[in-house]
Amino acid sequence: MKNGKTFDDKRLLGVLDGVDARFISDALEYYDSPEPGKTRKARRALVKRIAALAACVVLLAAVFPVLNYVFGGEGGSADYMKYVAGSSVVAENGLILTLSNDRSFYIVTGIGECTDSDITIPSHHNDIPIKQIKEKAFIKNDKIASVSIPDTVTEIGFNAFYECKNLKFELYENGFYLGNPSNPYAFLITFDEEFKGDAVIHEDTKVLANSSFYHNDNITSVKFPEGLTVIGTRAFHRCINIKGVSIPNSVKHIGSEAFWGCKSIKIVYIGSGVESWGSSSFCGCDGIENLYLANGIKTIGSHAFSMCDSLTEVSIPESVTVIEESAFGYCKKLKSVSLSSNVEIIGLHAFYGIGAYNKYGSVNYVGNAKEPYLYAVSLSKEVGDTVSFHEGTAGISQMLLKKADVKSILIDAADNRGKYLRSENNCIIRNSDSSIICGVNVTGIPEGITSIDDYAFNEATVAEEIVLPASLEKIGEESFNRCKNLKKVTFMGAKTELSHAAFENCKTLETVVLPSALTEIPGYCFFGCNALSEIIIPDSVVYLGFGCLNYCESLTEIELPGVIVIDSSAFGNCASLNSVTFSDSLRYIGSMAFSRCYLLKSVQLPDNIEYIAGIAFSSTGMTSFVHPDNVGSFESCAVSLSTELLSLGIQEGVTELKSRYLYSCRVLKEISLPSTLTALESVALFDLPALEKLYYSGTVEEWNAIEKGEKWYVGTPAFKVVCSDGEIEYPAVENDGSGYDMTID
Repeated sequence: MKNGKTFDDKRLLGVLDGVDARFISDALEYYDSPEPGKTRKARRALVKRIAALAACVVLLAAVFPVLNYVFGGEGGSADYMKYVAGSSVVAENGLILTLSNDRSFYIVTGIGECTDSDITIPSHHNDIPIKQIKEKAFIKNDKIASVSIPDTVTEIGFNAFYECKNLKFELYENGFYLGNPSNPYAFLITFDEEFKGDAVIHEDTKVLANSSFYHNDNITSVKFPEGLTVIGTRAFHRCINIKGVSIPNSVKHIGSEAFWGCKSIKIVYIGSGVESWGSSSFCGCDGIENLYLANGIKTIGSHAFSMCDSLTEVSIPESVTVIEESAFGYCKKLKSVSLSSNVEIIGLHAFYGIGAYNKYGSVNYVGNAKEPYLYAVSLSKEVGDTVSFHEGTAGISQMLLKKADVKSILIDAADNRGKYLRSENNCIIRNSDSSIICGVNVTGIPEGITSIDDYAFNEATVAEEIVLPASLEKIGEESFNRCKNLKKVTFMGAKTELSHAAFENCKTLETVVLPSALTEIPGYCFFGCNALSEIIIPDSVVYLGFGCLNYCESLTEIELPGVIVIDSSAFGNCASLNSVTFSDSLRYIGSMAFSRCYLLKSVQLPDNIEYIAGIAFSSTGMTSFVHPDNVGSFESCAVSLSTELLSLGIQEGVTELKSRYLYSCRVLKEISLPSTLTALESVALFDLPALEKLYYSGTVEEWNAIEKGEKWYVGTPAFKVVCSDGEIEYPAVENDGSGYDMTID
């Protein structure tokens, strides 16, 4: 809240031409505030959006040639950028490519500088495959006559080629296709929404684009060709007259909401080749009565068949090893579930609210006729201090014990060792791979453990000190999230891998001894560990993920001996941080990386750092800042929003300052500008009420020759420009509200 007004994050999404200083300030204030109804995930997603926009220079680097050399030259990409999800580069033909969230492939996100009428999308860039074309990537581009799409592409976003009036499609049976010379029908982009009857897809088609049949009420069935590999996101979303679906064995991926709300479907057959699912693929298909899953399927996706109200029985094949969150949740009539002991992961609420369970004590199970107590999926309302799992239990639903006031858990067998699981130190462990599934009131981690599953100790009480054995290879996502009592964590193994948010919001955690050969600290790993005061980063660590140490308010100093990339918000809100030691390895600092580190008075950046994002050091205690020589041009200043900054220096070589380059440094008195400067865009220097002097290393004549945008110093009082051979006085320019007002409405 600010001035009694609730922050509207739609405003954030509309800021395309720069970062609004006061807007970000309000957004951060909103993020901090404990308003009712703001979930942790929603608040975390918000701050990620803020940082993503604040780092818009990373994305725009592919568009503005002046920044190209920062990323390794025209068409190139510096090696360190492989660590930064969302970073953009330019393909050889000028297309904009953006690195995926998991950093394993590129997405075509726009036309960029490409002027070709016949566009060929490359299959790889710097040996990284190109797998997606983003929604609206080429929208309303009248110059495009043809597009060749490589076989590496597995997803084409909604309206990627919408209203490209001169683009030639291949036509077949009311479908519009794109492809490549070897297969012109590889990608079905859209289907004629006026066609009524049974839809037929070309036999050579490999991928159905996202929303290709979206809301098509006229089709009654669809024939999928053998050879199809991908059914895109929302491909058949609310096609309410389709009666049945038979997915061939060739299909490897079913996209999110692919058949969401197809209420007339009664029979579904899923072929053996499906490897991955998007969320809610058949969610709300309340007409499904018969579901056939072929042996060979390994995963059933999150919410895949949730709210399928007519489904009464399901047989899950032996090949399935993962059933994700709410896969069959709220299937109220589902009274018969049969699955094998091969399932290793049961997601949260995978069978929540189904028609019947097998009960054992206070635990609800699903299984099969021979082994009815295979998977513990929920608890009854009456739960005592101890939960005893049946000795035939093969798996336990993630976060099963999260809300229960349970003091101990065990396998109900004479020696605590059941057929599939065992209990030790109040941990439940899989016998097959020595992985911990869950635990409560944990006194220690048993020796020999190889991994800790996602959410294993989420909100659990553990001992004050946990020693993780050398045998441990991986800690899952949110595995120790919000753990109670935990003060110290010591890794005995050199190469234990951490995961996203592994220790997030462990409020009492004070000391961490990391694995000696660790290479990355993932996003949100120690986010919100307010008491953390000691963490030694080994020199093997090259990447610090998004928000990984954000809100570690007791951290006073940190050394980063081998770090190459510090991602956005990594140390944001570390209010006590006063000393940071960088190594010569450092190349990249993301947006808000040190934002709101109020006690950070100065930093010594290495000479060979190549990129510093906008507001990387905003709201710090620094009184002076000089951009390193190796950092080229800037979209946004690293120290904008700083409240203590008195002087700022920009080195020779910089040619222009973009709109809103510098804003809301409330006490800034002096700025040094290089003689190489050729342009100051509109509102480049915004809202600097204490500014007194600009020191320009060129002559008065050279200063006057600089191209200056309208109100380039709006919101700034009268000041002097001191040149090498004279001075120029500028009057105050107030903000008159003509397009430059940056306050929240």
